[in-house]
Amino acid sequence: MDAEIAVHEHAGLVHQQALKYEKAAIVAGLGKEEILQEGFIGLIRACQNFDESRGFTFTTFAVPYVRGYMLSALDKGNRPVKYTSGFTRAVAHIRKNDWQDRKPGDIAKDINLSTEAVEAAFAYMSHTYVSADKEIGKDDGLTLHNVLPTMDDYTAVEIQEFINTLSPDHQRVLKLKGEGKSYTEIAQIMGLTRQAPHNAMRRARRKYATFVERGVRHYNPPNVP
Repeated sequence: MDAEIAVHEHAGLVHQQALKYEKAAIVAGLGKEEILQEGFIGLIRACQNFDESRGFTFTTFAVPYVRGYMLSALDKGNRPVKYTSGFTRAVAHIRKNDWQDRKPGDIAKDINLSTEAVEAAFAYMSHTYVSADKEIGKDDGLTLHNVLPTMDDYTAVEIQEFINTLSPDHQRVLKLKGEGKSYTEIAQIMGLTRQAPHNAMRRARRKYATFVERGVRHYNPPNVP
């Protein structure tokens, strides 16, 4: 896919994702343009790595890249944050109710906490991310990107949230694959047929595509001739 065309057609996607991290950017001392710039870099990288034969739409594939570059910028720019006594409760409420797009002051009123506690929660959540390029295999340099090909930089919270949607057996297959085990080895360890671990990973990838789509459910790409 041509990068220039991708940027033109999917600029709205970058702006949509940037809105989610607007408050965290303020805490990190970053301007809106800086976050947008990182998002567009992620979009271009997604364009370079996109392979339509995998069965994902470009929008689905690009979201983790756009988010990852934004989150990486937030992590590098983040300053030390004073975590108040209500910090943990604020994080729990934000995650449980999907309040990432709400104003800290409004959340604080709803859960009877200080605005400072909620802002600290947003700051914490903005930089708890994991790089899928980080090696998770013991010997062969295996990464999460190898296990789930559409992952790049993504929040650790959301990765764990996705893993929790899988069945216990599928979670174990993913864990063993992340440890560098082959499908044959996984089948032997779990007492499965040789094809079963491969099928489990294929279903996990499809489920991950659906999971990522949640991040673009409000985004409608324009019809560009």
